[in-house]
Amino acid sequence: MPDLQYFDYGEKEIQWLKARDPILGAAIDEIGHINRPVIPDMFMALVNAIVGQQISTKAQVTIWNRMLEKFSSIITVKLHLSFLINTNAVIRLMQR
Repeated sequence: MPDLQYFDYGEKEIQWLKARDPILGAAIDEIGHINRPVIPDMFMALVNAIVGQQISTKAQVTIWNRMLEKFSSIITVKLHLSFLINTNAVIRLMQR
């Protein structure tokens, strides 16, 4: 399973948000820094979002981790190949 990565933001971004929305600013002060996990691979992020659309977050995390354990070594290669094939097909259609 890949290492967990988090959305990177700092004080500059926090101050920008707080300056534009006082209610959000108050919530930021109360809640503090949030470690928001991200999936850098856009296709994997899309698959993760689809898996989680209709189920609870806890169930989504369980299913997603099982998928990563069983398929991560093959899914990225096959899905990237599929994306490339489909992209080439779309480009050919646009060139007509």
